[in-house]
Amino acid sequence: MSKKILIVDQDEDLLENMVERILIRGMTVLSAKTTIEALTLIEHETLDVMIIDFMLPEIDGLQAIKMIREKQPGMRIILQTAYATIEKESEALALGAWDVVEKPADLDRLTELIKQ
Repeated sequence: MSKKILIVDQDEDLLENMVERILIRGMTVLSAKTTIEALTLIEHETLDVMIIDFMLPEIDGLQAIKMIREKQPGMRIILQTAYATIEKESEALALGAWDVVEKPADLDRLTELIKQ
């Protein structure tokens, strides 16, 4: 069965590119530009994985992890960031992120994480 993925990033070009590249890998992909849009989507969709950017308007990726865990505790969350630090990665993992990847994401690595 195909994995159902939600990608959340405010950078429209990056978001479009990631959606296209993951669709090619045979997965179902939804997208959102804000955490609020993503939270609305997960109220109506059961997802396997969310790939969410750390730097988002209104609610950042770390705050979003807490909110997402309340709505879909079993969904895997991959935090994506261009500003990776050990502290940020540790905090994300402690909040329930499955993994943290640096931007631009290595699509082969992301695909492996999604299929696990």
